[in-house]
Amino acid sequence: MIAYELSRALSRHYFLSPRKLFVSAKRAPHLPCRDKPLHQLPEAEFIAALRDYNGTPHDVLANEELMGIFLPVLRADFCLSESYRFDAQERLLTDLVLFGGRRDSLVPEPDLLAWKELFEGACEYRQFDGDHFFIHSQRDELLAGIADYLSMSLERGTV
Repeated sequence: MIAYELSRALSRHYFLSPRKLFVSAKRAPHLPCRDKPLHQLPEAEFIAALRDYNGTPHDVLANEELMGIFLPVLRADFCLSESYRFDAQERLLTDLVLFGGRRDSLVPEPDLLAWKELFEGACEYRQFDGDHFFIHSQRDELLAGIADYLSMSLERGTV
């Protein structure tokens, strides 16, 4: 969302458009949020929700000292995501690359593909084995995919 908003600001204020925006496992911002807000849950419930998300290692969740450090950061991340409000404007001229997990129950494919409605540029979509956190289980494949897209752009002279 930060990269998207930065792209919008660059376009709006400086008439610059990034050549390509990569979006991974994130519901399009103009879609209504269907999830219950988590950032204000009591600590035990918040940690249980993190456990259900399956994106934080269990050893970290079980370590009180580490959680004392990470909980404020995680809550802030959820707060930013859950309190974001889309304000419709013109479509960006940027090309879009979407990455999703085949078994992502948090961001279903239609919610990810809806990003295309906000862009005028080309859109490419690639699915990976895994759930919402395929970025962990498919890290090497994801990084290779990003490198491929960037290499193709360099070859075309579009970076």
